[in-house]
Amino acid sequence: MASRSREALADRSSHPCRQPRRLTIAEEEPILGARRETGYRPARLGAIVRRARSTVWKVLARHEVSRRARPERPPPRRYERSRPGALLHVDVKRLVRFERPGHRVTGDRRRRSRQAGFDYLHCVVDDKPRYAYVELDPREDGATAARMVERFIQTLVREWAYVRTWQSSGERALARS
Repeated sequence: MASRSREALADRSSHPCRQPRRLTIAEEEPILGARRETGYRPARLGAIVRRARSTVWKVLARHEVSRRARPERPPPRRYERSRPGALLHVDVKRLVRFERPGHRVTGDRRRRSRQAGFDYLHCVVDDKPRYAYVELDPREDGATAARMVERFIQTLVREWAYVRTWQSSGERALARS
């Protein structure tokens, strides 16, 4: 008696013992053939082979072709300028001002901060050396962003172009990387 109870507690497969309505291999073949030829999804395949979409999906899943292959993506085009300062990426990110931590930190959505406005994170990335410069400003306007780019160029000139005495501009150009 004890051995029978142990058998009852053993792990068993959840796979059904019988599947009386399962399609035969001959009945599945038109579905699989249509999928190979067209690549259509179960709903359209069902209309073609005159089967329910759920049946078509089960056949495709059973044969591990339920997911269509993604088209291969072309490799990303990498561009890079030849010298620092030749291409600057400028972007602005809006950040909400707050007086105390909000629901993101506390989890409490009942207490709300009064509308405190926004700060703007102005970012510049130089394409060649991939250096970034970031400045927080209360304004988002173009003049502020342009002033930031000018500031970045000043930093670049001070820390690269005029950091030492070059024998020629050619020597300075070689030292840009």
